Amino acid sequence: GRFAANLDTPAPGEFVRVDCAPRATGGNGLISAADFVQAGRYLAALDPLTPAGGPMAPAGGFVGFQPAGAPVSTVSAPNVSVAPASTFIVPVRLQAEGSENALGLSIVFDPAKMSLASVASGPDAASASLNLNTSLQGSGKLGVLLGLSPGQSFGVGAKEVLLLSFIAAGNAAGSGSVSFSDDVVLREVANMNAETMSASFVAGTVTFGVVTPPGPTLSFTRSGDTLL
Repeated sequence: GRFAANLDTPAPGEFVRVDCAPRATGGNGLISAADFVQAGRYLAALDPLTPAGGPMAPAGGFVGFQPAGAPVSTVSAPNVSVAPASTFIVPVRLQAEGSENALGLSIVFDPAKMSLASVASGPDAASASLNLNTSLQGSGKLGVLLGLSPGQSFGVGAKEVLLLSFIAAGNAAGSGSVSFSDDVVLREVANMNAETMSASFVAGTVTFGVVTPPGPTLSFTRSGDTLL
């Protein structure tokens, strides 16, 4: 998990063992969420131990691998409107097909308009392990690796997997975004078999200075001892 979250770097000769997914090829030159899942499958004895093989060093370019074809999973952030100097939460949502076990991604935001206060697992990922890489947080980049136990999945449908708490700058105006990249942790959704799934990553817009109420205003009137 620390290798996939880019918190640790493989020692000389170690990369070929850490890069263990896809299992059929002994790796693909990337250390990502799929390797995290495969290591868990070995630990849980879901797969027989396999001799190390595949690339001896990282593939050229720090870009996540996405299989060809239409996206099966979608990772997204919603559009939100916030007041300056306020604390607000942006959830990260996974539209799941049913076999998703782990995801890695880098979250990008404008540090001049908003600062990251905290990160927590969402209600649909309460049992997941969470590895955070905050080394570039001051530059508006956060690395996240989130994974369930071997053999588990997030289930089917819209899942709230992360809760990002931000503080808007007092002079924040206009708009910003919460987007996804490969800058810290590679973007990847991996299934229970440690296979990379085709996925799309959709950014959300943060509008500052205008707060749109979620619905009609609620008010109370009194009639004797009854509140209406």
